[in-house]
Amino acid sequence: MTSGVARWVTIGEAVRLTGKSKRTIWRWVDAGKVTINRDVTPFVVDVSGVAILADDTTPPDDTEALTVRVATLERDITTLERERDDLREDRDRWWQAHMMALANTQRLLEAAPTERAWRWPWQKGED
Repeated sequence: MTSGVARWVTIGEAVRLTGKSKRTIWRWVDAGKVTINRDVTPFVVDVSGVAILADDTTPPDDTEALTVRVATLERDITTLERERDDLREDRDRWWQAHMMALANTQRLLEAAPTERAWRWPWQKGED
């Protein structure tokens, strides 16, 4: 155990305080990087050790790489939006052509004669 006054927190509290996963806290305990008290239930860990490790594991500052990635994604979004708009226009044109063809078909069906206008040659005179 560490010397001096230690503030103990449960594993769940350490997770909430650091934003790390429960598994990460347990890895630190298994590696001996964090002091744990298994004499009480639930187990408690030394908050100062957890805080130090949480600060040490922050990712490096990759602002330039992230800026490039954001610019690339914004360009991709613009391209996809343009393609979406083109597809919508195509859909609308196809729909309009379909509706015109349907109207023409309806008009032709309404104009069609109701009786047969022709007969087989051997059926002449039969009704």
